[in-house]
Amino acid sequence: MSPPSPFYIRPAELRDLPRITAVCLAGLPDDPTFDFLWNHRHEYPDDCYFFWLQSFKADLYNPRKTFLVATEESFPINGCITTVENWSISKAYVRRDGDLARRVAFGKTMGYVKSKYWEQTYPENYHLILLTTHPDYRRRGAATALSKWGIDQGRRAGIAIGVEASPMGFPLYQHLGFVLQEELTVECRSGENTATLPVKVMVYDKGTERLPNGTQIHSEVDTSLCTHAGISTDTNQRKRKKKKKEKG
Repeated sequence: MSPPSPFYIRPAELRDLPRITAVCLAGLPDDPTFDFLWNHRHEYPDDCYFFWLQSFKADLYNPRKTFLVATEESFPINGCITTVENWSISKAYVRRDGDLARRVAFGKTMGYVKSKYWEQTYPENYHLILLTTHPDYRRRGAATALSKWGIDQGRRAGIAIGVEASPMGFPLYQHLGFVLQEELTVECRSGENTATLPVKVMVYDKGTERLPNGTQIHSEVDTSLCTHAGISTDTNQRKRKKKKKEKG
């Protein structure tokens, strides 16, 4: 029997967003997907931080998504806020830290995957969108603990569990019991240069031995900050049959 996880898993809070963004920007660049999409991030670091922060804020308030963090221990929030001011600014922002052509190519591939797998083949699913760990905390079980939470929830609900694995994440998901369904290549040509990125569509094998239920979710408010990993899970549970019966 595996020892209990040393990490606390809890829902992300608004005050976690700066730390979540910092963790992701420290952990994600090692993955080819991040480098493919945001290849100008070194030239425009402020753009990279700003738009990731806004994306995570949107995920936090999206009722169809479950945003979790894994923390090792509690860290008090130091400092006292003495004055607050709020301005409304109307200005168009153009993101400069990645090539638009690459994002478009990646979006087309993800659109195909979403339609084929998460809308048609597995319309009811737990879909892992993002999983990353700060480099200082890797290989200590945080990512596995977060992944097992989503797997356990999907199994209890009796619905599919899926992920589009990057080259970096593929070994972890394979170890956890996900099975490769299709391997795709995102390709973007710019002049004489061609950038490619492999994407592996994976679905959890329900024949895998049931996971232990030792992962505890802490929902109470505390003063801890995310120190390890962030995860965002898109939960699609379209009860079409139920709606048809209600209409009938």
